[in-house]
Amino acid sequence: MDIYVRLSGGSAEEAFGSARAVGADAGFAVDDDLVTGVGPAIVSALDELGPVFVAAVVSGSPVIVGATLARISRFGATWVTVAASAGSEAVGAAVAAVAGTGCRVAVHTIPVGLDEAAVGSLAGSTRGRLVSRLATVAAAAGAAAVVCAVPDIGVVAQVAPGLVRIVDAGADPDGWREASRRGAEVLVLPNPASLRAFLADSGMVGKTRSRTRRR
Repeated sequence: MDIYVRLSGGSAEEAFGSARAVGADAGFAVDDDLVTGVGPAIVSALDELGPVFVAAVVSGSPVIVGATLARISRFGATWVTVAASAGSEAVGAAVAAVAGTGCRVAVHTIPVGLDEAAVGSLAGSTRGRLVSRLATVAAAAGAAAVVCAVPDIGVVAQVAPGLVRIVDAGADPDGWREASRRGAEVLVLPNPASLRAFLADSGMVGKTRSRTRRR
């Protein structure tokens, strides 16, 4: 399982401080605050240290999505993220935009923290059915992965077994164990402290984990 750790901070200096705390044990995940605050060039700088997962979720028209992700991929991102709600054409535009760069597209399904009732009120469907539809669309559009919550891993594996399952399991070690048990292939942790706890929990302290690079 590949591990990425979110980098905090409103400046490049703070982000690199977080990156140094991660060391060689994981890749780096960057959210909207860094991509829009510091600028997408932060991706290029971090790529010199390890693989970069751009967790900032891009949405909009196919033209906007394609242009945005084409630029980010050129900075060296290993993964870029598109909102499933943007639709199959936008996902397809993202896939086309990063083709040949070694960067891959992940589709973000449902935000972490929305319970069954909240999903039903927003989408008029059960969580499982909605995730199933979104994962199917992602696979058909050529995406490489789905970003999902722990309860959705089984649904994604069933309807789109070829997609990499990326899970944001939060800071709870029980969530990490459950994500691993259910078949998560990439785990996003919230901070360097969580990485240290994860390595201790999994018996990996003092060992360098292999990290997926661009290909």
